[in-house]
Amino acid sequence: MFGPSGSYVDVPVTLNNPAAITHVYLRCNSCGYDDIADNRNGTKTKATLRINGGAAIALKHFIDDNGTVTGNGNISVIGGEAKYGGIGGTFRSVRFTVKLAANQLRTGANTLRFEHVTPAAPSMGFRIIDVNFLENGDINRKVLASGRDVVFDDPTRWTAPRPGDTATGQALWTKRNALYDEGLDLLDGRGGKQGAVSGNLSASCADCHTKDGRDLKFFNFSNHAITQRAVFHGMSKLEGEQIASYIRSNRAPVTKRAWPWNPTYQPGPGLDSNSSAYEWAAGAGIDAVLDDDREIAKHLFPGYDANNPPSLDGVRQVVNRFGKLNFRELPINIPMPEWNQWLPLIHPDDAFNTDAAVIRSTPGGTNVGKPYYTKMVEDAMDNPTFETLKFSHNLKPWLQRGMTCSSNQVGDSEPWRGLDGNVLEAMRLPRETITTSNCLSIDRNKLKSIELAKRGLSAWSSVKMWEIMHGKALEEASRSKGNRVCISGTCVDGSEARGWYADGRNVFDRPPHFTAVSADRSFLNQSPMQGILSPTSGTTSTWCSTLATASINHRISPTPTAMWSCCTSSPKCPRASVSGPPWSSSASCRPPASTVWKRAWTCAPHSLISSTARPATPPAPARRARWVAPTGSTWRKPWWKTWPAMPATPTGASTGARPAATAKCSRLPHRRAVSEPAAAPVNSSWATFRAPTPTR
Repeated sequence: MFGPSGSYVDVPVTLNNPAAITHVYLRCNSCGYDDIADNRNGTKTKATLRINGGAAIALKHFIDDNGTVTGNGNISVIGGEAKYGGIGGTFRSVRFTVKLAANQLRTGANTLRFEHVTPAAPSMGFRIIDVNFLENGDINRKVLASGRDVVFDDPTRWTAPRPGDTATGQALWTKRNALYDEGLDLLDGRGGKQGAVSGNLSASCADCHTKDGRDLKFFNFSNHAITQRAVFHGMSKLEGEQIASYIRSNRAPVTKRAWPWNPTYQPGPGLDSNSSAYEWAAGAGIDAVLDDDREIAKHLFPGYDANNPPSLDGVRQVVNRFGKLNFRELPINIPMPEWNQWLPLIHPDDAFNTDAAVIRSTPGGTNVGKPYYTKMVEDAMDNPTFETLKFSHNLKPWLQRGMTCSSNQVGDSEPWRGLDGNVLEAMRLPRETITTSNCLSIDRNKLKSIELAKRGLSAWSSVKMWEIMHGKALEEASRSKGNRVCISGTCVDGSEARGWYADGRNVFDRPPHFTAVSADRSFLNQSPMQGILSPTSGTTSTWCSTLATASINHRISPTPTAMWSCCTSSPKCPRASVSGPPWSSSASCRPPASTVWKRAWTCAPHSLISSTARPATPPAPARRARWVAPTGSTWRKPWWKTWPAMPATPTGASTGARPAATAKCSRLPHRRAVSEPAAAPVNSSWATFRAPTPTR
């Protein structure tokens, strides 16, 4: 049900014996609002149901973190959805029943009217993806038969609404400076194309989606949905139908299991064997989401139940770090993000001043003639390699330039948590001035534009990553690109049947514990629980699960490059270089006249932390990157530069014996300098090495 306020769809239903029917059963996608303030507003309803012209029944039942219910008390939410917020909570598709009054239904013909009552951007409506009637309120006594009385449309039969207008549709799809967004228009609190933000967009449809529209074709967005979204963005119905015709002309094969409401890459039993790599992004479907996380045990331990607990050997097999656990086929109790949740709320070109020098330059300051993020993606599109696909690695140092304040501390921090810096100060959107003095005290609600800009950039880069992986058939590159990972003579084959061949966090840069302006791990329009779990706005658990399922970078080891560090007195030291120390005359830090080189043991399959020998001469200037202590799996030997004043044997460091096998990995401070132990530790753990006081 899409369209402005008052739009409705009538659904005819024939009932032979309605006397025993007490409830209507519905499964609705996006019946709730995206903003928690709207869900908490008892006077605001998005969706209603009318039966045979009767009074409107509000399809609203939001369950707050403290258990408070807002909405229709005659609604009962079913399954896992009831545990996490109900309608408008952490699940975007919600199953529920509505208790009916006597005589609302008739023998014979009945009409159900679903109405879009009070819209709120960015949503343009909702989808009823299942409907039924229950006898005596029993979920197991459904009146209508699936496949006979309730039939899904067949996307293989869809045709272009205007087959002669595909070229015009393509031109509209790629046309820039032609769209409008009401949600963006309301950012300054005025709307009506007034104020500092008019809502007029620079970006085209193709900028936020895939260039050829294959995402809408693959995920089976209907002609009606495409047309209505075009109207939502200020186009005419005719133009929307022309765009829909262009999408239908895309030669991408139809995947019947792919629907807008099905979570992308949702894991489920048999997903590898029952679908091709091309179909993998469609996931196992919304029904693959478990109602309770305890049900996972049945899939980890075959034959498991309360009377048949797993054996110790069975547990060891599951947790064996040298084994493999197929995340693609292990069902979980949370839905992955739907494709609508991948799409950016704003394109970077509408968030940032694309003419600003800092936007058009690399992290090192080289002008590339266009926004750096655009150049980054174009290079990967033209030549997708392990290096060009490092979107996460590339964007972090770009964002970090000039950063003095983050969501949780004053000073330099995780770049996506930044609230200021050269890039964020070059926003097109209006923004508050952030300083070290007001960093922690400024009202976070005033920083919505900063949060929106960061969310837009991270979302856009993940959509483009999907476009490359799916569009260039790279989701099986993991068969040959996964590397052997060895520890103490035991090796694991890192290849996987499917997986993105890309390094870095990628989609996991999107959650609120990185991109939100608040330190409580939720976006401004969410509750803390939604911030942790909800796929509605893209959150910690869902994007973490998506990364673990889609990406194999935890077992990829690219060609090693040296990790060097050099420091000045800057509090941001130390820095590390991917391929060599920045020893040019323009570099901000240079080695002292007398340099002592040391090697240290580290644990990590990390591209910045590997080397076998010190080069005879300083390499050419290289990109500098922050040292990050990874969770680790293999030990490698990086060379470290020791200042002349540093003692030969750093205090607290290992001088020859390897660390204990029980040493634990943790995110320790970045400063590490030790002598080389006799052998690598048995396990993948950080030893408790400490650099001496003179280390800068």
